[in-house]
Amino acid sequence: MKEKELGIAYLLWFFCGLWGVHKFYLEKFGMGTLYLLTCGFFFIGWFIDLFTLPSQVERYNLREQAMANNNHYHYYQNQSYDRSSMDRVAMKTRRMEQRLRNIEDIITSEEYDFHRRLYSR
Repeated sequence: MKEKELGIAYLLWFFCGLWGVHKFYLEKFGMGTLYLLTCGFFFIGWFIDLFTLPSQVERYNLREQAMANNNHYHYYQNQSYDRSSMDRVAMKTRRMEQRLRNIEDIITSEEYDFHRRLYSR
């Protein structure tokens, strides 16, 4: 695995950043396309990347290192936002499992028809 270099990313950002070349370099093809179509989000995204490019390169290198080692946990452990998002997913999963356990409380269509006829008199 070849790591991406911050110096190259900054050179691409400075000379071709309005067209998203630095995003393509970091394999962010969706963002690169958006930069290409909007001229760096009308210069605003291009300016913001001046400050966020080091963390973008570091995140890319961490992800690639984790994928090369087949160690996805290490990558997510280094992400500050992933703990809360993983907790939200776990909570939604628990709620869905609870709903599935309560599926016995749902009546069948035959029972619904019976009760509808019974109470419609």
